[in-house]
Amino acid sequence: MYEFQHHFYVEYPIHVAISREYTHVIVECCAFLFGVALILYKDAKAVRIVAFVVVQYALIFLIQKIFKSGRTQLDGPFYVVIGLLFIPTLREHADVLAWGWVNGLIVGRWACFLTGVQDGTAGDEVWWGLDQGDGKYRIPSALFESLFMCAMGLVIAKTRRVNGVYCVIAYCLFRIINDVFRPHVGIGYAYHAVATITLFIIYAKILSKSKKIQ
Repeated sequence: MYEFQHHFYVEYPIHVAISREYTHVIVECCAFLFGVALILYKDAKAVRIVAFVVVQYALIFLIQKIFKSGRTQLDGPFYVVIGLLFIPTLREHADVLAWGWVNGLIVGRWACFLTGVQDGTAGDEVWWGLDQGDGKYRIPSALFESLFMCAMGLVIAKTRRVNGVYCVIAYCLFRIINDVFRPHVGIGYAYHAVATITLFIIYAKILSKSKKIQ
């Protein structure tokens, strides 16, 4: 019987810029800045929502450090939609924000992939997987997440339309499926994704009603 041979090996976490130790932080910060730059490029008047997102992500980082949680990419849309529900002035920039978020995620998921198993996002063991630092061949789930967002970005670029609600719901549904293959991810992530989808559906209903009134 033919035995699949793995010839590709990289030592994780991969060295980025100044240190291996800060690989995740460096790539994540670059992704965030890239997303913000795209938002401001598309809409220079979106400074308010950018400021809101910066403060929000700072709070998320603080909450995660205190409670040792790790759901940045799910927490982000969850708290953003709360802001959109209660701060109507942010709504006019919501779709532009989604465009920056999609592209930021494309880069940001590489932070998890390059960090390897230390990040806790590596998938289950499979014969065709990658050794991400623990000697086991695992599904590169963070890489698949980035590719999924690439596909979403291409659809947006092709149609030249951004619908923030559809983008977030599609991402959350993909996360529910993708997280099934992550051994270190609990059922709480799925509940969080469902709660985010529910809030965005409520937001979409409120938005459609307000447009009809206008």
